Amino acid sequence: MENKIILEDRKILDISGVTRVKTATEGLVEVLLNNDMVIIGGNKMNISLLSPEKNLCRIEGEINSVKFGKTSKESLIKKVFK
Repeated sequence: MENKIILEDRKILDISGVTRVKTATEGLVEVLLNNDMVIIGGNKMNISLLSPEKNLCRIEGEINSVKFGKTSKESLIKKVFK
């Protein structure tokens, strides 16, 4: 599955290859792309389009940052008791 991220004028962010939306608030959106995570920071953000069939997500608002990382397979309980 191909992943694409297109940012238009820091107001519209289209992401393809989305398998799950983990968090969605006005200031933070976290989406999963297979084993990768994309963390979007901003203000007054909302998900205006979510299509699980096509693995598409559109976020609108004031987009200030886009960060990439790997998802962790380790559970929260294991992290707490380290």
